[in-house]
Amino acid sequence: MSAGSVVVFPVGAVIGTATVVGIRATAALGRLLEVSPGEAAARNARIRAHTTARRQAVAAQESQRDQAVHAWELRLERRAAARVDAAYAASALAQQGLPAEPALAQPSDSAPESVWDAWCDDVDRVLEGVFRRASAARAVTAARGLADLLPPVSAAALRTAADEIDEPEPLPGGGSDPAAAVVRILAGLHPMAAAEDRARAEAAAADVWRRPDERRPRLRQVQLRVQEANKRARVRRSDAVVAAELLDAMEPYAAQQDLDAGALHRARAGLVDVVSGRAELNDQLLNEVEQLRSEMEERALAIAVQDAVADALTEMGYSVGTEFSVGQPSTGRLAVSRPDDADHLVRLKVDAGARRMQSMVYRTGPGENPHADAAAEHRWCADLEQALASLREAGLPCAHTELRHPGAEPTPRTAPRQRTEPRRRLRSREAEGDVR
Repeated sequence: MSAGSVVVFPVGAVIGTATVVGIRATAALGRLLEVSPGEAAARNARIRAHTTARRQAVAAQESQRDQAVHAWELRLERRAAARVDAAYAASALAQQGLPAEPALAQPSDSAPESVWDAWCDDVDRVLEGVFRRASAARAVTAARGLADLLPPVSAAALRTAADEIDEPEPLPGGGSDPAAAVVRILAGLHPMAAAEDRARAEAAAADVWRRPDERRPRLRQVQLRVQEANKRARVRRSDAVVAAELLDAMEPYAAQQDLDAGALHRARAGLVDVVSGRAELNDQLLNEVEQLRSEMEERALAIAVQDAVADALTEMGYSVGTEFSVGQPSTGRLAVSRPDDADHLVRLKVDAGARRMQSMVYRTGPGENPHADAAAEHRWCADLEQALASLREAGLPCAHTELRHPGAEPTPRTAPRQRTEPRRRLRSREAEGDVR
């Protein structure tokens, strides 16, 4: 028994579920992230929803979203979208040398919800006009850059182009002079279109006058380039909002929680690049974020399982060693002993990723006593099975496997630990609402 007892608990993603192990795991995740269990579950649900939904159809995304979020989360999502839009709009104005829009200035992080809600309303109200002004200014700038090719464009034509940005795109050659038509088409280019997309559209505009005999199809080509650029700009904006959401949900994640510091830094830096529009939200980055979420939930599950086992053993009279105290996410280990047996202890290690817990009986007493060691191993096997039976009754599925028969091999030795009083369940009861 001592060298190879394995308990398998075939439970996967349980964070946020109403099962016993789900409630325990959710409470453990809250302790890891130092937030309430509800907020912890919501944050990880948002990460799971966004990383999964990004690869799925819209219907699947909405379904998962409906299951995962609460009303306050929707406000956070709206805030993330408003932050992205405000940053893009402010950048668009600055790039064209236009005055800043006061309504885009963000409130402080400590501002009340009502202030943030009002600010989101303001961003929605001014965003369209800000992008129109920036697009018009960019179109005029582009026209001036093409001055050697374009016929003179009157101020009235430029004003008309700016005024008609939100109108349906003009039919090439449809009744207005070609120069104004080019300016009007370019004015429809999203101000946050990538530089290479803007360059392609403006190059197509130059081609209109290089081939006068093909002016109509060339104007159509300008329109197509603008449409393609705008489509990519919308994707970048959508990616930026998702990245901002993921950054917000990951805010409590820290290397001190046994997460890989390098992986955490790379994921956050990658998401910041997406928010700023410097990078795309690709599968590799999504996989890195998903891996961090999975590792965090595995640690929470390990704590939940070992808490449940320790509680069951405590009720049977075992004491829990403080050197492997329950709730430490860096170890997933537990040491237990019977008060009436000073010569033995049992160490348990939870591997949440493999969905199993290993246990081993050690001899701490002096000398050799194979008979007492075998008796201790037999007793531990029986006690563990009794503890697991109570967990199964409480809703935690688990199966016990002996990799070797108790007493078949010498019991390993270890230094005795400091004796402790039987473990109390105050922390688990406070965090989990007296769940067994």
